[in-house]
Amino acid sequence: HDEHDEHDEHDEHDEHDEHDEHDEHDEHDDKDKHDDHENSKPSVKITDKLSREVEISSKPLRVVSLSPTATEMIYEIGGTVVARDSSSRFPTNIMELPTVGSAYSPNVEAIVAQNPDLIVIEALTQARFIGQLSQFGIPVFAVRAASLADVTDGLKDLGTILDLQDESIAAIAEINEKISSISKGFSYSGDILILISDADRNLYAAKPESYAGLIADLLGLNNLAKGMDDVGPYPGYTLWSGEVAARSNPSHILTISPAPPPAPKLSETLINIPGFNRLPAIQNGNVKELNPTLFMQAPGPRIVDALEEMSSLLIE
Repeated sequence: HDEHDEHDEHDEHDEHDEHDEHDEHDEHDDKDKHDDHENSKPSVKITDKLSREVEISSKPLRVVSLSPTATEMIYEIGGTVVARDSSSRFPTNIMELPTVGSAYSPNVEAIVAQNPDLIVIEALTQARFIGQLSQFGIPVFAVRAASLADVTDGLKDLGTILDLQDESIAAIAEINEKISSISKGFSYSGDILILISDADRNLYAAKPESYAGLIADLLGLNNLAKGMDDVGPYPGYTLWSGEVAARSNPSHILTISPAPPPAPKLSETLINIPGFNRLPAIQNGNVKELNPTLFMQAPGPRIVDALEEMSSLLIE
């Protein structure tokens, strides 16, 4: 992200952005073109998390967000959208905005009807929609939240695109400060396991490469799934069978149950699953449920809330 290094240099030039000055300096346009791209006037070119160089003209005013990660990044720095995917539910004041389909099947007609000048998507889950969305000549920018650097990159990039650089710098500083403070004040020596179930009741453990595993990693936790191969429908997760479970001995098990009630929570059903039912953590009641929104459905700037939740569940 070479372009990130240059943002700070341009903050001091903000007061020189008056159009009149640009008119006087037409002869320098070629030389200044790169500088202009780094600013929000007249256009900006930024490499997104799909390694695509995206050119966005002027400051977008009609932004459509197609994932909770994208929506929450935009609002974290004081931006707004005109429409959202149906899974974007935070901050709560966006609930009155029109929806344009779900994050898994966006409604292209509804998106175009919003007359957007920017569409923001999530790189890992929505790359397949790029072709469909790009045919209308609307810039599509992909963000990602697979690491803390991804989250801060997203905030920084959107700050540049939306002309909210100061706000994005402040938001990033606050997130880093809170993460540092939570991590420093936390210690837990036991082994942990973070589990999720699929519709067929197979269980998968979150590796450090998953978002839930990233939170555990930031807290310095010893994750028993570290180093295992990806197996199953969830990226960054590995199959954790009854046989594997019987050979492991986590001090704490954290569970994620994405299905809404009345579906039972995984923390309540583990005791009935062979291989898991005899684990001391289950016998001792050291099984805690994680918020599926924070740990699976909306990775992003609420990473601080996720850290606070996980650390509070593991106080020795």
